[in-house]
Amino acid sequence: MANDCNTISSAIVAEAVSGSHVMKIDGYSKTKALIKNEECLSSTPFSVAGYTWTIRYYPNGQSTECREYLSLYLFLDSFARDVKAIYSFKLLDKNGRPLLLNSIASPVRTFKLRGTGWGYPMFIKSKDLKASESLRDDSFSIRCDVTVMKPICSKETPAMPKPSVEVPPGDLHQHLGDLLKNMDGADVTFDVGQERFLAHKCVLAARSSVFEAMFFGATRAKPRRSNIKIEDMEAGVFRSFLHFVYTDLLPDTSQDVVMAQ
Repeated sequence: MANDCNTISSAIVAEAVSGSHVMKIDGYSKTKALIKNEECLSSTPFSVAGYTWTIRYYPNGQSTECREYLSLYLFLDSFARDVKAIYSFKLLDKNGRPLLLNSIASPVRTFKLRGTGWGYPMFIKSKDLKASESLRDDSFSIRCDVTVMKPICSKETPAMPKPSVEVPPGDLHQHLGDLLKNMDGADVTFDVGQERFLAHKCVLAARSSVFEAMFFGATRAKPRRSNIKIEDMEAGVFRSFLHFVYTDLLPDTSQDVVMAQ
């Protein structure tokens, strides 16, 4: 009888939502000339995972220590607490493809409150940007990828549906055993002692290379034998041998013991 117990499963789920924003700087040399060290320009707000974000661009560096660099920061612009996110900044070429140079990704960061920012004060040196494939006609683009980590939770998962058809256990050995008993379609006989046994060449050949060579060997000149006499073997031993060939099981000798008593 099938087991009718229902199994309820659950899963620990860590989900994340990703989004991107491309910020284009038109007139890079003008931003360098007009925006002082420690001053920045902000992108338009964009949304990822229901939170609002902005990118801050410091053309002359975020601090005096990095005045020779371009600084980039990602800021949370929503009223929220402890938002965990991974972010990256990538310089894009003229076709909008990320350059391997200065493609930087962060570990998981916690944006505790609105106005929290994480970033790279030394994203790229100004002289390296001028020499890069990204700066064309005094403009360049940066893509910011943001992945927000949702709170880890447990969820009940649907139970696996029971199979509509139950596959019965294999019983090929039983069918072949019945074939051995009934001898329907037998095409070879064995004389062992005073007994005669009927069998099927195809079954014997499939189970024994000796019988395969005997019945279906390459020698065509000799007629294929349909009656075989076996010397020096007891009939009971040969009966057990045939039972094993057909069923892959040894005969139940306990019945022989009971019959002998």
